Amino acid sequence: MKVDQSKWDVRYQNTQYPTLPSMILTDFIHLAPPGNALDIATGNGRNALFLAQNKFKVDAVDISNVGIKKSAIDTSNINFIHQDLDHFKIKQNYYDVVVNINFLDRNLFSQMMQSLKNNGLLIFQTKLKPSDSIIKRIKSTKSHYLLPNELLEAFHDLHIIYYSEHKIKIINDISFQIASLVADKR
Repeated sequence: MKVDQSKWDVRYQNTQYPTLPSMILTDFIHLAPPGNALDIATGNGRNALFLAQNKFKVDAVDISNVGIKKSAIDTSNINFIHQDLDHFKIKQNYYDVVVNINFLDRNLFSQMMQSLKNNGLLIFQTKLKPSDSIIKRIKSTKSHYLLPNELLEAFHDLHIIYYSEHKIKIINDISFQIASLVADKR
């Protein structure tokens, strides 16, 4: 945990991260019943803040609390949980919306589904595996990326509302494919 925490603490101290909520969240939040929300790997809290501003009571989990402190957001409706997601247990049948943006831990997939209440909404977006040359260039690991259709297959037990795989440019003229999924539990 300490190595991962230190790595993310340094990144949040030295990198400017987006402050606006993720577009997939703003586009689909109206489908979520009001209530409890979970923001997995909250980072600087931009999505947690958006959820709180939309009358959700938010649990926001991250291994680093530096991003939250740096952003200085209003935390009145947000319960920040400083914990390594490798050891985090998600409450079952508790959340009306679960948000996972730019993070991948396949071990949490089952817990995410079980955490949703009936009609609860899952909003998930992360990168697909780029070419091996890009992985080497950005010094990353293949396991940090989805395979095509992996997200769709992993959550096939949910009612899929929206699914997309499309290209975006992120850093230093490197383009990535991202997978976006919105699903609810019926």
